Amino acid sequence: MVGFWIAVAAAVLPALAILVYFDKKDVFPEPRKVLLATFGLGVMAAIPVLMVELPVQYALNRMDLWPQTKGILEAFIGAAVPEEGYKFIVILYFASRHKAFDEPMDGIVYGVTASLGFATLENLLYTMGGGLHLALVRAVTAVPAHAFFGAIMGYYVGQARFRPGANRTWMLFNALFWPIMLHGLYDAPLLVAKAVGLPPTEPIGGPFGPVPYFVVSFGIVIIEWIWAVLLTARLHKDQMALLAKMNNEAAAAVTPGTRVLQVGLGSLLLLISQVVFLFVIVAALKGSLGYVPLAMVGAVGGLLPFLLGLSLVLTKRKVRRRTAQPE
Repeated sequence: MVGFWIAVAAAVLPALAILVYFDKKDVFPEPRKVLLATFGLGVMAAIPVLMVELPVQYALNRMDLWPQTKGILEAFIGAAVPEEGYKFIVILYFASRHKAFDEPMDGIVYGVTASLGFATLENLLYTMGGGLHLALVRAVTAVPAHAFFGAIMGYYVGQARFRPGANRTWMLFNALFWPIMLHGLYDAPLLVAKAVGLPPTEPIGGPFGPVPYFVVSFGIVIIEWIWAVLLTARLHKDQMALLAKMNNEAAAAVTPGTRVLQVGLGSLLLLISQVVFLFVIVAALKGSLGYVPLAMVGAVGGLLPFLLGLSLVLTKRKVRRRTAQPE
């Protein structure tokens, strides 16, 4: 039973930590009910995604294709297109039409939320089927990757709605094109390795040299991570400028000093908790500690810092929701 809850924590906590990070970057917080609904729709998107992915995989398995071709087609057509396509529908036709979606940063927040809804369910399914070691790998690869896909997608959806003089069709094209491309490029090396019957740690060879398959995929995660952080920082800067214009005193209370220190300390505690949980998972896999010591280490060394860190970063901010659009 303890192992089951450790597996659930390993599957869910990474998504929660990433969601908190992007939510805290939003100076004007979103209604929790709308975020929860967006997250739930992201989870439900798994149903139509499977209705597309399973027939595509069946068709590819019946075709006489080179293993490399099969892996690439499965990455793009069998995974990237349906997954990003249905997340795009959630963001565009639910989140962006809600009255709470009233500024460019909201695109990133709701994009990440919808993506992590899907990623959380996917991670739970993989964890139940593949064990804790797979959950650990996905915690630092697939889950962040989904969040960054959503951030980039949401950014362009927000630009399509709020950027003065923007070509809406072009922005929405970018909102769908880039997440699909990044997703496909992330999955392709791993699925090619699977198709040719090699472990992801085997070198690709050829023009890439002796680079393991998973290193290429992880490199894509790094690229999209940098991209998503830069886009978020740009919109956060715009929010702070707007806040300063609206209320100089409130801006002075939020930007420097206490709040930054509070969020930084909370983030550090969250990181410590993740390290402790990782230790507990590794110890459980090796069987080096009994269930009782593991439970004590997880509760005291992991759960307490997690709850304290979460309470610090979730402390209500003294910022008024803006009532007017920027000029």
